[in-house]
Amino acid sequence: MFHLELGRSYLWWFPIFGTAFFGGFVVCEFLGGRNWAILTLPAFAAFLLSCELRSGVVLDSWWRASYAKGTWQYRAIIAWQVIFLILCVGLTYLFVTF
Repeated sequence: MFHLELGRSYLWWFPIFGTAFFGGFVVCEFLGGRNWAILTLPAFAAFLLSCELRSGVVLDSWWRASYAKGTWQYRAIIAWQVIFLILCVGLTYLFVTF
């Protein structure tokens, strides 16, 4: 896992995630199961959440490690990301099974 450092930008993760997400759709289209590409969404959300929980720093909307553990922003962003992860898992379940 990556250890996030306070004040550092992690915007470079966004194009990697975008490439993996859309590249997953292309690969799965050729393999015949487009719905399986949605698995990258909860995987990346879980990766990001685990990195933030381990380092005690969360990323703001510009992917900058701005808020340290103990602030209300930290608690709010972690709560939102847990909800987002649950929604992603539910959406993935719907996409894969139906």
